[in-house]
Amino acid sequence: LILAACYYILDTRDQNWAKKSYAGIRGWADKMLATDSNGNGLVEYGYSGNTGSWEKGHRPANWWDAIGFGHEDAYSNALVYRALTQLSAVAGALSNPADATRFSDAAALLKRNYYPTFYNKETGLLAGWKSADGRLHDYCFTFVNSVAICYGLIEAPEANRIMDALFAKMQEVG
Repeated sequence: LILAACYYILDTRDQNWAKKSYAGIRGWADKMLATDSNGNGLVEYGYSGNTGSWEKGHRPANWWDAIGFGHEDAYSNALVYRALTQLSAVAGALSNPADATRFSDAAALLKRNYYPTFYNKETGLLAGWKSADGRLHDYCFTFVNSVAICYGLIEAPEANRIMDALFAKMQEVG
């Protein structure tokens, strides 16, 4: 919702809608950021994501998938990063420099901890999530690795190595 609202504001330059809606959008962002219980800048999902912990009837952090993404989720955090960078731009456009700085700083903290948290040295890829027990869950998620690279969370040298690992895996499995 934050991304959609920011894209609307930045693309249409609808200042009336932006001014009327900004407090609500900022409120969504505040709730989202409040889920970071350990202060590393990564938002956390309410379920642990530990192996065997997923109960029938609960939805994973990724709405389209039946795999139990949980706790610190690489895909969701990539979206959060993009939302924070866009919301910083919106705050700036609305002459709210304190919020622009706050959201920019939150994005920078998330980015600083993203790669070290999700990079799996064994596969050369980003894991889908890091469960509450500290385990990386890496099933060669192309969408996780791709969106992190496209949104600028991964620097070029690391991004190139990740893409090489993805292409090698594609060759391996045919």
